[in-house]
Amino acid sequence: PDSLVSGRASQVLDRQHWRPRNAEEELCHAIARGGFVEAVTKFGAQAIEPLATILKTGSVTLQVKAIRAMGEIKDDRVIDTLLPCLQSPERNVCVAAVEILSELTSPRIVDPLLSLLAHSDHKVRVAAIEAAARLDCRQAAQTISGMLKDSNWDVRTAAAVALGKIGSSQATEGLVATIMDRDSGVRQAAIASLG
Repeated sequence: PDSLVSGRASQVLDRQHWRPRNAEEELCHAIARGGFVEAVTKFGAQAIEPLATILKTGSVTLQVKAIRAMGEIKDDRVIDTLLPCLQSPERNVCVAAVEILSELTSPRIVDPLLSLLAHSDHKVRVAAIEAAARLDCRQAAQTISGMLKDSNWDVRTAAAVALGKIGSSQATEGLVATIMDRDSGVRQAAIASLG
């Protein structure tokens, strides 16, 4: 189950010119050596369980790669596997899960994604705002309007862009006030959204 151990074993097996004898060994070997896309392409939903192990034992880099690979699998079990990643203490893992889950457009993901609008990490808040815009979550417009006053410029910019995509008339007043933001990128995003 430890991705570091299985990865080293896979390297040794490759040096010994070992070849998998069956599909299960081939899948495990591909995952162990980091061939996540290869595993997903060849095995589809069968790769979910081994990739889920990477989410528990792998480095942050491997977890992010596994999450992105799972985005290519069209199976509802992917949602169940990725939802716990939204609670990861690792920013990159959480952001990758937000991005992939928002592409799956399932009603089950809306509330967990919107809960991240209040996350303590500004990069996670940005990802959640962008996800809300991708999913056209009009119910998030008021919360996102409040984020036009966030202390981070990237959050304010994402909020302005998202409100333009969502097209909420409730957001107009906040966007007009944002035209005076101290950051030029935020001002430009607000003007574009008003347009």
